[in-house]
Amino acid sequence: MKSTLKFNCSNYLFIFFFIISINNNGEAQFGQRPFINITNPTASTVWVKGQTIDIEWDDNISSDVRILLYRGTTPITYISNGTPSDGSFSYTVPNSFVAANDYRIRIFNISGTNVFDYSDFFTISNPPNITVTNPNTGTVWEKGTTQAIQWADNIPSNVKILLFRGSNLEATLFNSTPSDGSAIYFVPFNLPSANNYRIRIVDVSNSNVFGISNFFTITLSPTITISNPTSNTVWTKGQNQTIQWTSNIAANANMRINLYEGGNLVSQIANFIPNTGSFAYSVPNTLNSSSVYRLQIYEIGNSASATYSDFFTIDDNNTKRLTNPKPSHLENIKKTDLIQSLTLNPNPQLSGATSTITIGVNQTSSAILLISDLSGKMIGKQALHLTEGNNQVNLKPILEKGVYFVSIQTPSATKSLKLVIE
Repeated sequence: MKSTLKFNCSNYLFIFFFIISINNNGEAQFGQRPFINITNPTASTVWVKGQTIDIEWDDNISSDVRILLYRGTTPITYISNGTPSDGSFSYTVPNSFVAANDYRIRIFNISGTNVFDYSDFFTISNPPNITVTNPNTGTVWEKGTTQAIQWADNIPSNVKILLFRGSNLEATLFNSTPSDGSAIYFVPFNLPSANNYRIRIVDVSNSNVFGISNFFTITLSPTITISNPTSNTVWTKGQNQTIQWTSNIAANANMRINLYEGGNLVSQIANFIPNTGSFAYSVPNTLNSSSVYRLQIYEIGNSASATYSDFFTIDDNNTKRLTNPKPSHLENIKKTDLIQSLTLNPNPQLSGATSTITIGVNQTSSAILLISDLSGKMIGKQALHLTEGNNQVNLKPILEKGVYFVSIQTPSATKSLKLVIE
């Protein structure tokens, strides 16, 4: 009996479909084309330098894969030169990468490049950072003044600004303010004077991201007002007098009182006395009779606090008062104190701007202009020729914020003013 082998069309179609469904490496499942599909990173992804991130993908291949990082169209580095095609790879982002928004990755099978996928473009950024630039070392905030707090950051969220004294939180200056690099703060009078203040600026969305300033000083600008003697006062030699003053300096501060005749120091009336606001003084009989006496009172160790009384008279008990001396005699005496007035405008002054000092003198004289910081370091010196009347001198701009002393030295006197640079 003769047998006949028969094939129908359905058999041929099955065999043909089976053949084309298998790739060259036999990687695809029956009936599927091989593929790789990257699911992370995406267009909204941000990798932060130093962080460990997960790269994720789907695939249907069995061979290992390579992961290559691009910037734009340029290959940068292999993230992995070979890893199992299990859909995930952990990677620590190097700090050496340039922050940019045109990175992408390519994942492809290790046995060839015919199966691959590119991610969307994504961003690599610097770690979140806040750097306080003002206040800084040497900065002095005076109570009752407005100060600028400044910083640099790379965060999008608001910041909180805290004031510390040593390691203790003194005050919350701003609970939430935009991270735009600057905030204006009025320094209240109730803050203790100290030189160990610091500013701490914190990301409100992540308290682990913060910046802290160097130590700086908050102080009260010293003021002393002498209420006795005044321009109408006459002290009689041999009698007791009460010197009186008011100030914003601590009561336990050590004070010094000097007596001047014109521009000449006559005697030290009191030294290391408490700041009680008054001092009993017995006027010596050995003093000259004169109408150009005045007192100088200041806190020891704080020359910026020095202030002078009005000119007043000391006279003998049995001689004619010198309240109306001959004009020429009074003029000659007062010429020993050349500097009659000293003003700075504007004060406070913005960093890098120019202040003008006006020096009023009663005769032509040479002088020296000195500028120093709080530590006493000299930062400026200029020789001057002063003519009788008001002399205006423009100070060279000072860039660094802080408190400075501007002094005018003449052959017979020195006067100083405090200049605040904001």
